[in-house]
Amino acid sequence: MNGVILYEGLSKLDAQPLVVIATGLVNPSQNGKTGEMIQVWILRSDMHPMEAIVSGQDYSICGDCIHRKHSNPNKKRTCYVSPNSFNAVFRTYLLGKYPSYSPPKHQRYFKGKSIRWGAYGDPALIPFVIVEQLSAIALGWTGYTHLWKREGMEIYQDYFQASCDNWEDYFLAHKLGWGTFHVLREVENKRVGEQATCQGNVKTTCSQCLLCNGKDKKHIVEKIKGGAKKNY
Repeated sequence: MNGVILYEGLSKLDAQPLVVIATGLVNPSQNGKTGEMIQVWILRSDMHPMEAIVSGQDYSICGDCIHRKHSNPNKKRTCYVSPNSFNAVFRTYLLGKYPSYSPPKHQRYFKGKSIRWGAYGDPALIPFVIVEQLSAIALGWTGYTHLWKREGMEIYQDYFQASCDNWEDYFLAHKLGWGTFHVLREVENKRVGEQATCQGNVKTTCSQCLLCNGKDKKHIVEKIKGGAKKNY
């Protein structure tokens, strides 16, 4: 068993069905940037992830994130998450190979490990009690939400960074008390002294760094990269 279903229910955004799955419980992720972290995926439970992306129904799990295909004026997806990763998770889910999370059975897999909340999908759509309880027994975690401007999302401030797409976002999130993660376009440069440049896959891994945890109120920047940057 390498994964469990943490939650099946309805999206806070549009009441459509979603599932939250944690993988890497036994066999760690081979992601070079994040390192050996438990990966938590938020997916539509009623359709293939690519169908959701193409049709725009990924709104249920990603909200108005500008990196969605249907949020981009040119209908170009700029999300850095490769479909290969979540397609495999969804296939395994359809085969019924992920059991539902049970603390007596599965809590031990999370103890002393680091968690990547939102390997795909927005982690603020995960019920808060799940985030709170599993983070309490983990070694550490990372998480990023584009939903930080919405009413009621402030309860996640000590767990996730506010995902910022421009300087206006950064200054507002800072004012509201969020730690931030600011993606810079290739022509932009860091210009605020308190911001630190992400060192994932450069000098360290996310599992070793763990600064993007919300509670430490750090402000991290990173240049857009990967195959999608040409559309950004």
